[in-house]
Amino acid sequence: ERKVHILMSFLTLIIVVIGAFANVFIGMNYWVTLLTFLSLFAILAFYLLSRSDSFYRQSILPLSISSVAILSLVWFFNCGYDGNLIGLFYVLFVGTYTISKERHRFFVFLMFITAFISLIVIHYYFPEWIFPYETREQRFVDLVVGNLNYFFFLFMIIRIIIKYYTGENKKVAETNTALVRKNQEIAENIEKLRETEKKLIHAKEK
Repeated sequence: ERKVHILMSFLTLIIVVIGAFANVFIGMNYWVTLLTFLSLFAILAFYLLSRSDSFYRQSILPLSISSVAILSLVWFFNCGYDGNLIGLFYVLFVGTYTISKERHRFFVFLMFITAFISLIVIHYYFPEWIFPYETREQRFVDLVVGNLNYFFFLFMIIRIIIKYYTGENKKVAETNTALVRKNQEIAENIEKLRETEKKLIHAKEK
Protein backbone atom coordinates (compact mmCIF):
# COMPACT_ATOMS: atom_id res chain seq x y z
CA GLU A 1 0.00 0.00 0.00
CA ARG A 2 2.79 2.39 0.92
CA LYS A 3 4.69 1.71 -2.31
CA VAL A 4 1.56 2.09 -4.46
CA HIS A 5 0.70 5.33 -2.65
CA ILE A 6 4.15 6.84 -3.24
CA LEU A 7 4.15 5.61 -6.83
CA MET A 8 0.67 6.97 -7.49
CA SER A 9 1.52 10.38 -6.04
CA PHE A 10 4.82 10.49 -7.93
CA LEU A 11 3.38 9.44 -11.29
CA THR A 12 0.45 11.84 -10.87
CA LEU A 13 3.03 14.56 -10.27
CA ILE A 14 4.93 13.53 -13.42
CA ILE A 15 1.69 13.44 -15.45
CA VAL A 16 0.74 16.93 -14.26
CA VAL A 17 4.25 18.30 -14.99
CA ILE A 18 4.26 16.80 -18.51
CA GLY A 19 0.67 17.99 -19.03
CA ALA A 20 1.46 21.52 -17.86
CA PHE A 21 4.42 21.91 -20.22
CA ALA A 22 2.55 20.16 -23.05
CA ASN A 23 -0.27 22.69 -22.60
CA VAL A 24 2.24 25.54 -22.89
CA PHE A 25 3.89 23.92 -25.93
CA ILE A 26 0.67 23.37 -27.89
CA GLY A 27 -0.77 26.76 -26.86
CA MET A 28 -3.74 25.60 -24.83
CA ASN A 29 -6.22 28.03 -23.28
CA TYR A 30 -4.71 30.32 -20.57
CA TRP A 31 -7.08 28.98 -17.87
CA VAL A 32 -6.23 25.37 -18.73
CA THR A 33 -2.51 26.05 -18.37
CA LEU A 34 -2.95 28.04 -15.13
CA LEU A 35 -5.17 25.34 -13.58
CA THR A 36 -2.64 22.64 -14.50
CA PHE A 37 0.21 24.52 -12.83
CA LEU A 38 -1.91 25.20 -9.72
CA SER A 39 -2.83 21.51 -9.43
CA LEU A 40 0.90 20.76 -9.64
CA PHE A 41 1.45 22.29 -6.18
CA ALA A 42 -1.44 20.30 -4.66
CA ILE A 43 -0.10 17.00 -6.05
CA LEU A 44 3.44 17.90 -4.90
CA ALA A 45 2.12 18.36 -1.35
CA PHE A 46 0.45 14.94 -1.44
CA TYR A 47 3.62 13.35 -2.82
CA LEU A 48 5.63 14.74 0.11
CA LEU A 49 2.94 13.51 2.54
CA SER A 50 3.01 10.04 0.98
CA ARG A 51 6.72 9.80 1.85
CA SER A 52 6.13 10.77 5.48
CA ASP A 53 5.81 7.95 8.01
CA SER A 54 3.42 10.04 10.12
CA PHE A 55 1.00 11.27 7.45
CA TYR A 56 0.93 8.84 4.54
CA ARG A 57 -2.11 6.94 5.89
CA GLN A 58 -4.01 10.14 6.65
CA SER A 59 -3.31 11.61 3.20
CA ILE A 60 -4.89 8.79 1.14
CA LEU A 61 -8.53 9.90 1.37
CA PRO A 62 -7.80 13.65 0.94
CA LEU A 63 -5.63 12.72 -2.07
CA SER A 64 -8.50 10.84 -3.73
CA ILE A 65 -11.02 13.63 -2.98
CA SER A 66 -8.71 16.36 -4.30
CA SER A 67 -7.87 14.25 -7.37
CA VAL A 68 -11.55 13.96 -8.26
CA ALA A 69 -12.05 17.69 -7.62
CA ILE A 70 -9.08 18.67 -9.81
CA LEU A 71 -10.09 16.22 -12.55
CA SER A 72 -13.64 17.59 -12.52
CA LEU A 73 -12.36 21.15 -13.01
CA VAL A 74 -9.84 20.19 -15.69
CA TRP A 75 -12.61 18.25 -17.47
CA PHE A 76 -14.32 21.52 -18.45
CA PHE A 77 -11.12 23.17 -19.69
CA ASN A 78 -9.69 20.11 -21.45
CA CYS A 79 -12.41 19.25 -23.94
CA GLY A 80 -14.38 17.01 -21.54
CA TYR A 81 -15.29 13.57 -22.87
CA ASP A 82 -13.38 14.26 -26.10
CA GLY A 83 -10.13 14.88 -24.21
CA ASN A 84 -7.73 12.49 -22.48
CA LEU A 85 -9.06 12.64 -18.90
CA ILE A 86 -11.13 9.45 -19.13
CA GLY A 87 -7.97 7.35 -18.89
CA LEU A 88 -6.77 9.34 -15.90
CA PHE A 89 -10.12 8.75 -14.14
CA TYR A 90 -9.69 4.99 -14.55
CA VAL A 91 -6.04 4.93 -13.54
CA LEU A 92 -6.50 7.11 -10.45
CA PHE A 93 -9.50 5.04 -9.41
CA VAL A 94 -7.47 1.80 -9.62
CA GLY A 95 -4.60 3.30 -7.65
CA THR A 96 -6.75 5.02 -5.03
CA TYR A 97 -8.98 1.97 -4.51
CA THR A 98 -5.90 -0.23 -4.08
CA ILE A 99 -4.33 1.88 -1.31
CA SER A 100 -7.55 2.92 0.48
CA LYS A 101 -8.56 1.42 3.79
CA GLU A 102 -11.24 -1.27 3.65
CA ARG A 103 -13.89 0.98 5.19
CA HIS A 104 -13.19 3.79 2.68
CA ARG A 105 -13.26 1.73 -0.53
CA PHE A 106 -16.99 1.93 -1.17
CA PHE A 107 -16.87 5.71 -0.66
CA VAL A 108 -13.96 5.98 -3.13
CA PHE A 109 -15.87 3.92 -5.71
CA LEU A 110 -19.04 5.97 -5.22
CA MET A 111 -17.13 9.26 -5.45
CA PHE A 112 -15.38 8.38 -8.71
CA ILE A 113 -18.45 6.92 -10.42
CA THR A 114 -20.68 9.85 -9.32
CA ALA A 115 -18.17 12.43 -10.55
CA PHE A 116 -17.65 10.62 -13.86
CA ILE A 117 -21.37 10.19 -14.61
CA SER A 118 -22.14 13.78 -13.55
CA LEU A 119 -19.47 15.16 -15.89
CA ILE A 120 -20.76 13.09 -18.81
CA VAL A 121 -24.33 14.28 -18.18
CA ILE A 122 -23.17 17.91 -17.98
CA HIS A 123 -21.17 17.49 -21.20
CA TYR A 124 -24.21 16.04 -22.99
CA TYR A 125 -26.77 18.61 -21.85
CA PHE A 126 -24.51 21.68 -21.57
CA PRO A 127 -21.80 21.27 -24.22
CA GLU A 128 -21.28 25.04 -24.28
CA TRP A 129 -19.67 24.78 -20.81
CA ILE A 130 -16.80 22.73 -22.25
CA PHE A 131 -13.71 24.36 -23.73
CA PRO A 132 -12.92 22.58 -27.03
CA TYR A 133 -9.48 22.07 -28.54
CA GLU A 134 -8.55 24.99 -30.75
CA THR A 135 -6.77 22.83 -33.33
CA ARG A 136 -6.61 19.21 -34.42
CA GLU A 137 -2.91 19.12 -33.47
CA GLN A 138 -3.72 20.14 -29.88
CA ARG A 139 -6.10 17.22 -29.50
CA PHE A 140 -3.67 14.76 -31.07
CA VAL A 141 -0.71 15.76 -28.86
CA ASP A 142 -2.88 15.84 -25.73
CA LEU A 143 -4.30 12.37 -26.36
CA VAL A 144 -0.92 10.81 -27.20
CA VAL A 145 0.86 12.28 -24.16
CA GLY A 146 -2.04 11.41 -21.85
CA ASN A 147 -2.44 7.82 -23.02
CA LEU A 148 1.29 7.10 -22.82
CA ASN A 149 1.33 8.42 -19.26
CA TYR A 150 -1.70 6.35 -18.24
CA PHE A 151 -0.27 3.20 -19.81
CA PHE A 152 2.99 3.63 -17.87
CA PHE A 153 1.03 4.46 -14.70
CA LEU A 154 -1.07 1.27 -14.91
CA PHE A 155 1.97 -0.83 -15.79
CA MET A 156 3.83 0.35 -12.67
CA ILE A 157 0.85 -0.15 -10.33
CA ILE A 158 0.11 -3.64 -11.67
CA ARG A 159 3.82 -4.52 -11.45
CA ILE A 160 3.98 -3.52 -7.78
CA ILE A 161 0.75 -5.41 -6.96
CA ILE A 162 1.96 -8.58 -8.73
CA LYS A 163 5.36 -8.33 -7.03
CA TYR A 164 3.64 -7.90 -3.66
CA TYR A 165 1.38 -10.94 -4.12
CA THR A 166 4.27 -13.00 -5.47
CA GLY A 167 6.24 -12.11 -2.34
CA GLU A 168 3.26 -12.96 -0.12
CA ASN A 169 2.78 -16.33 -1.86
CA LYS A 170 6.47 -17.07 -1.37
CA LYS A 171 6.15 -16.26 2.34
CA VAL A 172 3.09 -18.51 2.63
CA ALA A 173 4.94 -21.36 0.89
CA GLU A 174 7.92 -20.94 3.22
CA THR A 175 5.59 -20.86 6.25
CA ASN A 176 3.84 -24.04 5.05
CA THR A 177 7.20 -25.78 4.58
CA ALA A 178 8.25 -24.73 8.08
CA LEU A 179 4.94 -26.00 9.51
CA VAL A 180 5.32 -29.35 7.76
CA ARG A 181 8.83 -29.64 9.19
CA LYS A 182 7.53 -28.77 12.68
CA ASN A 183 4.73 -31.32 12.35
CA GLN A 184 7.30 -33.98 11.43
CA GLU A 185 9.39 -33.03 14.48
CA ILE A 186 6.29 -33.20 16.72
CA ALA A 187 5.37 -36.61 15.28
CA GLU A 188 8.91 -37.86 15.90
CA ASN A 189 8.83 -36.50 19.47
CA ILE A 190 5.47 -38.20 20.10
CA GLU A 191 6.93 -41.45 18.80
CA LYS A 192 9.93 -41.07 21.13
CA LEU A 193 7.59 -40.37 24.06
CA ARG A 194 5.64 -43.53 23.26
CA GLU A 195 8.87 -45.53 23.14
CA THR A 196 9.95 -44.01 26.48
CA GLU A 197 6.51 -44.77 27.95
CA LYS A 198 6.79 -48.39 26.83
CA LYS A 199 10.23 -48.64 28.43
CA LEU A 200 8.94 -47.12 31.68
CA ILE A 201 5.99 -49.56 31.77
CA HIS A 202 8.35 -52.43 31.06
CA ALA A 203 10.74 -51.24 33.81
CA LYS A 204 7.81 -50.86 36.23
CA GLU A 205 6.60 -54.40 35.44
CA LYS A 206 10.13 -55.71 36.07
